[in-house]
Amino acid sequence: MQIVEMENHSEDHSSKEYDDDSEYEKEEENGSLKLNKGMKFETWELAESYLDEYAKQQGFCFRRIRRTLDPSDNTIVRRRTYECTHGQTHEPQKNILEKDKRERDSEMIGCPWHINLSFPKFSNGVRINSVIGEHNHEMNPLISEIAPRFRKLTDKMLEKIKFWTIQGRMGLSTQYNLLVALFSDKVINKKDLSNAIQQFKKQAKPSKNDACQMLTELYLKKDEDPRWIIKPRFDVGKRRLNSLFWMSPDQINAYGKYNDIVIIDTTSKTNQFDMILMLVIVVDNNFRNLIVAAAIIEDETEATFSWLLQELKNSCDVTPITLYSDADPALISAVKKNYPKTHHFHCIFYIELNLRKKLKGKLHDQFEPFHAKFLAMRNSLCPKKFETEWKKLINEFPACKQYLTKVLYPCKNSWAIFAINRNFTAGIQSTQRVEVTNRIVKKKLNRSSCLTDVVGEIQRIFDQQSKKAIISECKNEIPTRGIPSIMDEYFPNLDKILREYLTPQILQKQHDQMAQSLCYDTVLIEDWKPLLGITDDSYQQEIAREDDYDQPQSLFFLLVENIPHNNILQVWKVTRHHGQKSEPQYIVLLNDGSHLCTCLWLINRGVICRHFFQVMSYSANAQFHISLIPQRWYNNNKYNFEQHEKNILVSFHIGENELGDESEHPLSQLSFQHLMNFRQTSNVVQVQGPKQKYGFVKCFIENTKAELSEQQENVISIHIGDPLKVQHKGRQPNRYKSCGEPQRKKSKHIQDITNITNKNCEEVVESQVDKKRERHCKKCGQPARIELEREEVPECEVDDNDNDSNINL
Repeated sequence: MQIVEMENHSEDHSSKEYDDDSEYEKEEENGSLKLNKGMKFETWELAESYLDEYAKQQGFCFRRIRRTLDPSDNTIVRRRTYECTHGQTHEPQKNILEKDKRERDSEMIGCPWHINLSFPKFSNGVRINSVIGEHNHEMNPLISEIAPRFRKLTDKMLEKIKFWTIQGRMGLSTQYNLLVALFSDKVINKKDLSNAIQQFKKQAKPSKNDACQMLTELYLKKDEDPRWIIKPRFDVGKRRLNSLFWMSPDQINAYGKYNDIVIIDTTSKTNQFDMILMLVIVVDNNFRNLIVAAAIIEDETEATFSWLLQELKNSCDVTPITLYSDADPALISAVKKNYPKTHHFHCIFYIELNLRKKLKGKLHDQFEPFHAKFLAMRNSLCPKKFETEWKKLINEFPACKQYLTKVLYPCKNSWAIFAINRNFTAGIQSTQRVEVTNRIVKKKLNRSSCLTDVVGEIQRIFDQQSKKAIISECKNEIPTRGIPSIMDEYFPNLDKILREYLTPQILQKQHDQMAQSLCYDTVLIEDWKPLLGITDDSYQQEIAREDDYDQPQSLFFLLVENIPHNNILQVWKVTRHHGQKSEPQYIVLLNDGSHLCTCLWLINRGVICRHFFQVMSYSANAQFHISLIPQRWYNNNKYNFEQHEKNILVSFHIGENELGDESEHPLSQLSFQHLMNFRQTSNVVQVQGPKQKYGFVKCFIENTKAELSEQQENVISIHIGDPLKVQHKGRQPNRYKSCGEPQRKKSKHIQDITNITNKNCEEVVESQVDKKRERHCKKCGQPARIELEREEVPECEVDDNDNDSNINL
C-alpha cells in the first residue's frame, strides 16, 4: 500500500481552488481529472461533485466511511473520509456452519483506495489531506449506469415525478418515457423510478383515518353552504362507515331541472375498501351527461337501494319520470316500492348479454333462430301480437321457458317496444351513458384509491361537465354570419325562434330534421278510417326497432285510439322520394294545435320530426309552437319562462299568402292536451316546485344552520372507523417484486385418479391427496423409483399418469 503525498507539487496544487463547475469543465477539456494532496474546494458539495466526476472518469464508485463534526457546532463537518466501494473485507458477525451459509458474494474485496478531506477552523475551504490512489480491481467504464450513487434521481426529476404521480395519476411506463425525453443525458433506472412513485403515492394518502377525513371535508363544505346533502350510514356497534350519499347544491339544482330522464348504475374497483360506487346520471339541455348524485355503498341489497332512492327523492321532493338501469332484481324491487309512478326501463344491451349467457348453452345451434324470433317479438308494436309471439316462442323453444317466464316476462313493460315508445326517453336505449362516465372515473381511480379521492374526483367531473355547458352556451351567443342555408331559405322565421330558445346541440338536431324534410313527399288522406283496421306489423329485421331510422314506431290505430275522431283535422301520408325504400309515416293534425306522427320523435326525443316540417309546407292546419318542444331543451335564459309572457305565444304556419291557395285559418288557442295524454305526462312544460325554482329560502337556512352545526360537531367528534379493507391476492399492478417475494408461484399438484380400480375409491383418493404425481408400475403398483432401487429390476411396464405413456424399465 503506497500513500501518495505529492509534497514536491505542494506549491502548484495548494493554491488551486475550485469555486464552481466551470473550473471542472476547463480541467476536463485539458485532460483527465486528478486528485492531489493539498487541492482546495470552496464547500463540501463542490468537493463531492468533483469526486463524482473523477470516479465516473476512472470507472469506480466510492462511499463515505467517516465524518467528524465540530465539537462546538454540530452543523459543521470538519473531516470526511471516502473509500472505494470494494474497500475493506467482509467479516461475518455470526459463526455459522459452512453447510448452513447462504451462497452469497460480497463486493468488499479490500481495495486500498481512499481519500481524507478536512475543513480546518482557520481555513476558507475544504482541502485534501491524503490520497491513496491505487485499486486492486479492474475499472468499469459503465460505472455511471450501474452504481446506485450515480444513477440516483435528481431533485428536478423527483419534482416532476411527484407532480405526475399525484396530480396526473400517471403510471410507470408513461413517466419513464417523459423522463427519458426531458433528461436525455441521464441514466434512468425503472426500479428507482418505481420506488419513487410508490413513495409519493404513500405521501398522497391521508395521514389519518380515511373515512373520518372524508366526512370532515364534506361537513366543512356543508358548513359553508347548508344546501349540501350528506347522508352517511354507520355500523353503530363498531363505529364503522357503511355507506355514504352526497349531493352538492349545483347537483341538486340540476336534478330538479332534468329529473325526467335518470340513469343509475354501479361500478367497482374504485377504492381501497372495495366499496361499490353508485352514480346517478341525467341528460342536460345540451344532450350531455351530468352526475347529479353519487353514493358509496357496502352491498347491493334491496334495503341499501331503497335507502339511496329515498334520499334522492328527499333532495328535491321530485321523482324521476323515466329511469334506466340494468336488470338487477334488488334495484328493480327498490324502484318499484319507492318510485311506483316512475317508468323503469332496462338496458337492452344487458338483456342481450343475459340471453346469450343463460340460453346459448341450452339451445346450442338453435340460439340464433331463437334470438331472431325474440327480437321480432320484442319489436312488436301491438301488445296483442306480442302476447301471440311470446306463446309461440315458448312452445317452439321449451328449454327457455323457465328463464323467459320467471325473469323476463314479469318485467316485459321494461324492455318491450310497445311499452317504451310512448315515453320520453331522449333516444336512450341502454345505460351506455353512465358506462362512459364510469370509464372516465376509472381513469383516475383504482382499487388503491382512498375515499377522499373518490369524492374529489366525482366533484371534479361534475364541475367539468357544468363548465362545458356554460362555455357552449356562451359560444352560441357570439354573432356569426355564413353562407345561406336551407333554414334561411325555407324556414327563416321558424329558425329565428328556435335559435332564441334552444341550446346549440338541440338546435343542430332540429336543423337536421328541417333539412331532411325536403327529401320526402306528402299526400293528404281524405278517408283515413280504413287505416284503423291495419293491425299487422311485418317488421322482421334482427335489430332493435328504434335503431331503424325510417321505420314507424307506432301503428296508426294505436296512435289515435284514445283521441275522439272529431278532434282530428287532417291525416297526411309522408314517404321518401321515388326510388327510396321506406315505410310510410302518418301525421295526425289535431284541433288543439298539436300533432302526432307514427315516428314518435316528438314523443321519444322531444324534437319535431322531419315529416311534420314537410306537412307544414302544404297545410295551414300544421302549426308550430315553441311549447311543442319540451322545456328541458331550452337554454338557461329561457328555461324559467311563464306561459303568459308575450314572447312565448308565437305560432308559425304557412298561410294562404305563402301557399298561393285557400287554406283554413290557424287556431287561436293552443292547449296540446292530446299530445300530453299520448305522452302519458301531466304537462308538456314541467312545473317547478319551490325547491327547484328558488332553492332553500333564507328563513329555512337560518333555522336549520344551528342544527346542522350541532350534527357536524357530533359526527366529527366521534371517531369513525374505515370500512373493512379487502386484501387482494398477489402484488399490486405496476409494482416490481422485492427480492424477498417469491418470483414464481408454486405449482399445484393434481392427483389423477382415472386408473384407480379399487372398490374403496374414496379411501384411496384421501390417502393420495398429499402425494405428488408419479409413474407407477402396471403389475405391482409401486412407484418407479422403488422398482429402480431393487437389486433385481423386473421387466415390467410403468404407467406414466402425466402423459399416459408406457416406459419399459
